[in-house]
Order: sequence, then C-alpha cells, then structure tokens
Amino acid sequence: MRYRYQGYNRAGQAVQGELEAGEESTIRAMLREQGVAPRTITPVVLSAKADFDLGSFFGASAKPALKDFTVFLRQWATMQSAGMTVIQTLNVLAEQTPNLAFGKVISKMAMNVQEGMTLTEALQKNKGVFDKVFINLISAGENSGTLDKILDRLAVYYEKIAAIRRKMISASMYPVIALTAVFGIVIGLLVFVVPMFQKMYSSQGGQLPGPTQALIDISNFLKSHVLHMIVIIGSIVGTIVYAFKDEEARKKVDPFILLIPVVGPLLRKSALAQFCRTLGTLTQAGVPILDAFHLAAKTAGNFEIEEAAMRVQASVKEGTTIAGPLGKEKAIPKMMVSMIAIGEQTGELEKMLIKIAEFYEDEVDAMVSGLTSLLEPILILVMGAVVVAIIIPMYLPVFKMGDMAGGG
Repeated sequence: MRYRYQGYNRAGQAVQGELEAGEESTIRAMLREQGVAPRTITPVVLSAKADFDLGSFFGASAKPALKDFTVFLRQWATMQSAGMTVIQTLNVLAEQTPNLAFGKVISKMAMNVQEGMTLTEALQKNKGVFDKVFINLISAGENSGTLDKILDRLAVYYEKIAAIRRKMISASMYPVIALTAVFGIVIGLLVFVVPMFQKMYSSQGGQLPGPTQALIDISNFLKSHVLHMIVIIGSIVGTIVYAFKDEEARKKVDPFILLIPVVGPLLRKSALAQFCRTLGTLTQAGVPILDAFHLAAKTAGNFEIEEAAMRVQASVKEGTTIAGPLGKEKAIPKMMVSMIAIGEQTGELEKMLIKIAEFYEDEVDAMVSGLTSLLEPILILVMGAVVVAIIIPMYLPVFKMGDMAGGG
C-alpha cells in the first residue's frame, strides 16, 4: 500500500512525499527514522489509469541495465557514507530510479528492512534482480559492520565491469555495423540498380560480357529467392545468438573462440580481467576463498576460464596453494600465475588480484583502440572493392560499345 504524507523535518521545514508499506504504523516508524514528524498520512488510491505502467505493459524487467546499476550503487554508497540509514537511502533511491519496476523492488526492500529483515535477507528475496556477487558482498559488509566501505567497493567493481564490457561491445559493434552496411549496399545494388541496367541492355540486344551476365543472374536469383535468403540469414543469426546464450553450446564454442587470431586473445584478457577483479573484490571483503573462487569463475564470461578456475578451486579445497594448480592450466597465462604466487607469499593476494585485473583491463583497452584504428581503413577498402566489383561489370557493355564505335 502506498501512503502520502505531510509533516515537518528536524529543521522545522514542511515536507511531503509518498512511501510504501503494509500499514500506516509502519509509515510512521519509517518517518521517525528519517526525522520527520508527520502531520497527515493518507492512503494513495490509484485509478486503473494511474496504475498503468508502460514499462510493465511492454515487459520491462526489474533488473536494471549495468550502467544504471552502477549509478544506483554510486548514489547508495555516497548517501550511506554521509550517515543516512539504509531505510532512508533505499526510500530515496526508490523514488529517483527511472526504472519503475526496479524502484518497486527497492521500495519493497526498504519495507522489509523496516519490518526487521536484514539487508541481505531482503536482497535474497530478489535474486533475479541482484546477482550472487552483490548479495555476498553486502552480506560481508553487514556482518563486519563496514557496509559503507563495501558499497564503495561495489560501486568501483561494477564501474570497472561496465567499462570493460563497453569496450568489448565497441570492439565488436564497429565491424558488425560496417559489414552490415556493406551487405546492405550490395543487396541494394543487386536488387534495385542492376535490374535497371538489365532493362537498358536487353532493349539493345546483343550478347553481354560474361561478368555482366553473371551479375544479372545473381540479381535475378536474389529477387526470386528473397524469402529463402531472409530465412537463411535469420537462421544463421539465430544460431549465433543461441551459441552465445545456451550454456551447453557455449561449452563447445568458447574454447574455439579463444583460438581465433586477435579475437581470442582479446576475449581471454577480458575474461581474466573480470575473473581477477571479482575474486580480488570478494576476498578483500572477507568472503571465504572457496566461495569467492566459485563466484568469480561464474562471472568470467568464458567456459574454458571458468572450468580452469573450478579445477583450481577443487585443488585449493584439498589444501594446496592457488598458484600451484593454476600453473597447470593452459588457459591461464604464466604472468598471472607468477603474480598470484607472489601475492600468496607476501600475504597480499587481494591487492595482487586487483593489480592483475587492472593490467588486463589496460591490455583490453589498448587492443580495442588498436583494432578500431586497424579495422577502419580495412573496412573502407573492402567496401570500395565490393562496390567496384559490382559497378565495373555493369559498365562493361558500355565500354564495349564505346570501343566498337571508336573502331568504326
């Protein structure tokens, strides 16, 4: 139930707003936590029209996008460090978030905490919205009394993860968009431009040069089989999407992806950066190493790296060091193994893991910048070559007629 209130804050200023709770007495307790003396509290009766939520209608998810989640975390960390209570902070964040579904989840969490739940318990009721890394780190912060510090680490962690994902998307989207443009130009020329030349040449009669005739045949084929081509292209795209989303398919595909020149090393470094940052952040917060290893492995984003980490975790469970079994894994670079070994020997494993993550994040950044610079001229050349390969055959009959006229 949502309630509208009016009252005065500690400074004697008039305030008003809306809060959600099971009953009016809970609202009064929430306002006392915020230092507000309520004058009136009235239930908000929503009409069918007012209760309509476009986001819900179109199936908007309560799970926010990563970039929105990083903003939410940074705001939470700032307010928490300023001395606001968890309930106050959650209520403010619930009203500020642009995602209405996510705002309702936050508001419900504030109500759960107000009614006596721990923050971790409130989060666990929404596992579809908050991932296991987040819940485990919040739990560690609550248990150690360092929630403000943990929130700050979480904000940094998700900001770094968001940054590396943006770089990977940037690296993949540029060639995809460019190649799509080339494909669109080719189809446009073959379906719309070539038939115009075909009509012009057929009216003049005579035999066309081989390349010109071949191009016309391809154009006719595309026009008569356009639906089949759409189905084939859709099937290829669907298969690729399935291979990246389905767990069993990714187990088979991921090892081969890492073998692709340029792409493989880039994805490997990205996965290692995410694994090390997650493991370092979790262990810094006091999460047990075996739990941290399991969670970090699941966030790596590549099954070969994940399986290697899980095998190392099994060895660590039996009492070995991390560096020993890690050195036996082909998917793990020797440099990373050496740095982890030094971290274990000096008792600064957490700091070393963060340094490794920063190293690979810088490597990914440099590779993405280099790839973008390299791909741009290559794609321009490819686009020009494809267009020329279509235009020249179409003008060959014109050149032939010009030669005949000149010879005459």
